[in-house]
Amino acid sequence: MSRIILLCACGILICAGFAAAAEDIGKVIAMRGSATIERGGAILAAGVNSGIQPDDTVRTAAGSRVKMKFVDDSVLTLVDNSKLVIKEFLYSKEKGGKSIFNLLDGKMHSIVGKTKFEVRTPTAIAAARGTVIFFQVSTAKK
Repeated sequence: MSRIILLCACGILICAGFAAAAEDIGKVIAMRGSATIERGGAILAAGVNSGIQPDDTVRTAAGSRVKMKFVDDSVLTLVDNSKLVIKEFLYSKEKGGKSIFNLLDGKMHSIVGKTKFEVRTPTAIAAARGTVIFFQVSTAKK
């Protein structure tokens, strides 16, 4: 009897773990050089087909680029020495959605998909729909 209870408890914990795992909202589709994805305190090496999840921080190294495609068809390209936080991403095919990205340093080229798209930098906020935007943020002191 205790064995059955133990098996049931293990099954419940495993199912809860799968339910709690965040789903990918995008993925890396092209890359040159090296980049990392910070997720829940862990730093993961990024590569082509690496998943992107809400609250991830993507960083590119010197001389590197990373191109990401999201489920709303937005395409973001980060160039070298850039840091981007996926602050919020909500999307459904029926209702559209909303995406908020924090570009903390570097440069980003964006092709906006089917959501209300917003990029925040340390000094400005830009919002758009269905367009192409280029952002540049520099935290270097002059």
